[in-house]
Amino acid sequence: MPFVWPEPLVSSGISRYETALPFEVVARTALSMFGVVSAIDASAVNWMEGYLADNTETKLRLVISIHPTCRTSESDLQDLLRLVERHGDRAAFKVFPEASLLDRSSNLLCLCGADGDAAMSVGPTENMGFAPASPSQANLVSVVTAATFEACRNWFNYLWSVAGPLRPDVASSMPNLVLPEGDEEADRLWQDYRRRCLAHESATEPLVRAVVDPESGEVVLVNQNNEVVPSPTDAIGNRPANPPCPWSTDLTR
Repeated sequence: MPFVWPEPLVSSGISRYETALPFEVVARTALSMFGVVSAIDASAVNWMEGYLADNTETKLRLVISIHPTCRTSESDLQDLLRLVERHGDRAAFKVFPEASLLDRSSNLLCLCGADGDAAMSVGPTENMGFAPASPSQANLVSVVTAATFEACRNWFNYLWSVAGPLRPDVASSMPNLVLPEGDEEADRLWQDYRRRCLAHESATEPLVRAVVDPESGEVVLVNQNNEVVPSPTDAIGNRPANPPCPWSTDLTR
């Protein structure tokens, strides 16, 4: 740590993570975990079950954010209730239903190690990290200072106070909503626009593409003649302080 996922090695298809959860190694070493996760399904629930079953000292406190038409189902919430029945006060959950389809919560997990060290995973990817992540989504996993951890703890305690308890009637009454079928013409217009936006060869600026080093994961920008060109961060004076170090223990080619 720290690291950002999905890494360019993964987004570019050169490598993939050895585990379904990109920060699995960090999460498994945590003795306690709290935070908010959005739109979970059975993948996340099963991971929580394994996390609690593998170590009788682990503890979990999560606010589950749900929104209309999200992947979370009645059965997922019922499984969380059964998880609480099996593990007692080591696990507790609350539910925060967002006001509308457009609202999205943060995804933030605070991970506390047995030695007192604290780490944080924060980013936009839903389902605790099991959802497919777009290259535009940056999820950060990092050791945090005591002050940062305290700020997160304070924020979470407030969210916990305003979220609702996960009761059997709450789980069983969750509406099974789906997005309505969209207009084909609207979809065509958007896909055409998206292709136009990403058509680098038709842009007025010189063509630049990214080359990802398969060993280090370092990203280098080159022009159409394969000549290295300054990156946007180079242009504003932000160069790497240290040579890039591959996070190879959790990547597979």
